[in-house]
Amino acid sequence: MKIPSITKYQKAIPFILIITFLVSCKVTLIAPYDEIVDKKISELHETLLVNLKTWSNKVPDYDDVADFYDKSEVTLEILIERTKGVPKSEIMTASLNKILANIKELRSAHQSNLVDKNYIDQVYPDLNEQLGAVQRFQMALKRAAEN
Repeated sequence: MKIPSITKYQKAIPFILIITFLVSCKVTLIAPYDEIVDKKISELHETLLVNLKTWSNKVPDYDDVADFYDKSEVTLEILIERTKGVPKSEIMTASLNKILANIKELRSAHQSNLVDKNYIDQVYPDLNEQLGAVQRFQMALKRAAEN
């Protein structure tokens, strides 16, 4: 008795079924988009860059800008607490913690009169990249939520 051969189309049926199953499942690998985090990070990013650009011409006394540091740190601390409460947001929380640490380091340097044009030229690209990365991540989450 001859066993009938399996055609190439019949071989594809299990793969088609598996792919159909996988496509129909919703898998969430990262946290959902958060409009508040997105808005606050954008505001902080703009404020920080404007201040650093201004300071690169003339660094103000620490006492004149202490309020900026207070607001920046509080904003980041609130966002960190907000993201901690969301499942799968470890990447965002870690990124915000790194930005907070860098703002605190900048504050400490400013208090110690170590901030000058060269210092700002060194920290500006790093802070810009860190905040930009968080913004790009938020934009990607937003696009994913819209689809």
